[in-house]
Amino acid sequence: MTSDKHLVVESGGGVERWLHVEDDGALTIGGHDVGAAVSNFWGSGFAEYEFNRRLSPAAVQQLRAVLGLDAHVPILEALAELVPEHPHLTQFLEQTVANHQIESTFWSRVGD
Repeated sequence: MTSDKHLVVESGGGVERWLHVEDDGALTIGGHDVGAAVSNFWGSGFAEYEFNRRLSPAAVQQLRAVLGLDAHVPILEALAELVPEHPHLTQFLEQTVANHQIESTFWSRVGD
């Protein structure tokens, strides 16, 4: 599903990754995995994993600067343009946030 607030960048095979923009300009990088990929990584008995990384509006501006994104283009539109070069966009963004020490908050859950 794609809208001006939500962009699914990867979906299929029990894996879904998305980007979501809040009204205040914060950006969430999120994902939800189910099935064998989860149990192969976390061990038997675990079949679901989900996560969210939230960047404040100020952190989104830092991300824009690091990636050289046009400040006048809506953030989801600008990030969507990176998909051909970075098909695993959320992984690329996670690495960029870490490499450039952009402040964010992280939440995750593993379940059955």
